[in-house]
Amino acid sequence: MEQSLSDRPDRALEYIEMDQFRNAVLVAVAGFGALSAAGQATFELIGGGFAATDVSGDGSVIVGNSVNDFLYQQARWTRDTGFVLLGRATGPVFGTGGGAPQISYDGTRVSSTITGGNDSYITAGVWTEGQGWQEIFPPLLPGAMLLDLSYGSSWAISGDGGTVAGLFWRDRLTFGGGSAHAFSWNETDGATDLGGSPDANSSRANGVNADGSVVVGWESAAQGQWQPAVWVDGVKTILADTPVSCEARAVSDDGTVIVGWSYDANNAMRVAARWVWDGADWNEELLGILPGTPIGPLGGRSYASAISGDGSVILGTNQYISNGPFSTQTGFIWTEAGGMVDIRDLLSDHGLSLPAGFQIDGLAGVTQDGSTIVGYGSYPVNYPDYHSFILDLGTLCPADVNGDGALSPADFTAWVAAFNASAIECDQNGDGLCTPADFSAWVANFNAGCD
Repeated sequence: MEQSLSDRPDRALEYIEMDQFRNAVLVAVAGFGALSAAGQATFELIGGGFAATDVSGDGSVIVGNSVNDFLYQQARWTRDTGFVLLGRATGPVFGTGGGAPQISYDGTRVSSTITGGNDSYITAGVWTEGQGWQEIFPPLLPGAMLLDLSYGSSWAISGDGGTVAGLFWRDRLTFGGGSAHAFSWNETDGATDLGGSPDANSSRANGVNADGSVVVGWESAAQGQWQPAVWVDGVKTILADTPVSCEARAVSDDGTVIVGWSYDANNAMRVAARWVWDGADWNEELLGILPGTPIGPLGGRSYASAISGDGSVILGTNQYISNGPFSTQTGFIWTEAGGMVDIRDLLSDHGLSLPAGFQIDGLAGVTQDGSTIVGYGSYPVNYPDYHSFILDLGTLCPADVNGDGALSPADFTAWVAAFNASAIECDQNGDGLCTPADFSAWVANFNAGCD
């Protein structure tokens, strides 16, 4: 984004007509939520037989797997084409695979686990529009091996599409440690072994931030349980010492907010969690469970799986009963202002409801601005009968720049900070630039409210 005042960010306020702001804040503004929509919200089933796994930055491209055929073939969706198979799926050839297709913000690159060597092995891969698939392995990293006809699997791609991450198989008998090691890969450096501590059994990368500098996933402890982990510029930190298997799954654009799940010792159960970087440490916050969820080791659970670009919107799944494909569950959305909200309640707030007999099985991805959510669900009585869906919350409240769920003078200060930082929240008129014209647009958005 372009900024004309970048040479004097400390004087940005001097270029703004303060009387305009004073007039703006005379409007009654209290109580407008960060997820309240100015446009009409919609819920749409798409892609019968496919489960969405990720969405592009603007919501125009979706990736997923075929599910009803039990082959889990990777596919890419646009409104013009519907789901189109991308080929080289491992299911039809080997009857197995790993990971889930993920997509870059511009929708042109997809990471997935694919067949390689004329269908002679499984490997991690990246697909580029107009070019097709590229195998990441081989070449092999030191200590890598072919295990059960697989070199490894893809689990994540960075927002800019330049970094792919996942796991590769390692010869633990020769080199020690676990048989799976997390890796990251880019065109310039190739693959890098993110490694694990000597007493760790295995590790895996699940998510990558916008520029590939922060990778999240898990590393197993000596006892074998997975523990949420983060690698910042290749340096690992265990986020929580959990007695049961937990994971980090996704990360904000700047790499400072991580989501996944951790262990709630007070209730002896796994729950959705976020970890926020304060400049020195990762601070864990347990996000809880939805009302009515049984508590305890034999009860339900919640887990977070996706996050908006700025980290303010977190998506996940709440299980009331865990019973494989017949689990009783729903999706949730978490924000600082609203806490954890059942997606069914959010739909009701917008005058919408799920189709009769349809169950949300997972929320898989969210656009950078948090306005569009993709996921998948099913009609359990017709198992297998899976469908992807798009929940468009309409135009979010752009004037609520600080995301606290209310319009107030504090949002003006937040807009100035966004302007000086050339942050996405600065662009109030939607022209892709950050200029003084966005202040007038912010005033108009402020006066329009968010209901």
